[in-house]
Amino acid sequence: MPEGCAEGAVSFVDIDRLREAAIFKALGDEKRLRMLDTVAANPGICACKLLEEFEMSQSTLSHHMSLLKAAGFVTCEKHGKWCHYSLSNEGFESASRYIGEMLQS
Repeated sequence: MPEGCAEGAVSFVDIDRLREAAIFKALGDEKRLRMLDTVAANPGICACKLLEEFEMSQSTLSHHMSLLKAAGFVTCEKHGKWCHYSLSNEGFESASRYIGEMLQS
């Protein structure tokens, strides 16, 4: 065993790092970045308009928007059977905070 390593060291899950990974994963897809641009330009945009804009199936759009929502980049407000999406500051603030911390290191 390498010097300085504790025998039987326990690994743990860093919840903050998992959250940060989800944030950057959501930003790591060109289509999702374009979706964010579209939502930013059209607050409260209906999922039906996003379907037309991006020419994809409803399940594919739902997958992309779920990742963006889970990462805190968009919010969804239900109107009947459709979600209407707007930007949320949470994901952007978290990404900015992480980058700022790395730049301070």
